Amino acid sequence: MTEGLFAVVGALVGAGGAWVAALIAGKAARYQADKQAAAAHDQWLRQVRRDVYSAFLAEARSAVRTTFFVASMSYSMPHQSLTAEQEAALEVEIRDLLSTFNRRLVTLYDKAEAMKLEATTDLTAKVDLFLKEAQELHWLVDQLQAGARARDKWDELEQLLNEVTEMCRVAIQRS
Repeated sequence: MTEGLFAVVGALVGAGGAWVAALIAGKAARYQADKQAAAAHDQWLRQVRRDVYSAFLAEARSAVRTTFFVASMSYSMPHQSLTAEQEAALEVEIRDLLSTFNRRLVTLYDKAEAMKLEATTDLTAKVDLFLKEAQELHWLVDQLQAGARARDKWDELEQLLNEVTEMCRVAIQRS
């Protein structure tokens, strides 16, 4: 009888051990699956940030280049001896570039709004400052007051864009 009891207890212990082992294996598999899902989600978020930041930065670089051309042309205009016809043609070209800059600025604001959804508070503040400076430079150039003031503003804008770029790079690496 004792042998039968030992056999039953042994079987129960074996079954209980197998059940505990299966439970532990199931928990470990679930933990592993959760970690993989979290890693995949984090990678997806990084990619979303990278795409949003890249779109903003590309548009910002294009806008900065456009303002540089406008500022250079409008600054050089009074320093050249141009005929009235040449001056009129140059003014038309400047207005076309300003129109291009206007479109880029509108697109830049849209991209900045998307960026703000993903960005840190510091980065958002820097982007807002960049947009404010870009708007001020646009006003200076639009008034054909390009002189040294516009050149200084363009330098500030370029520096701000470099700072935004660096902050984006750091934000992507940290995430």
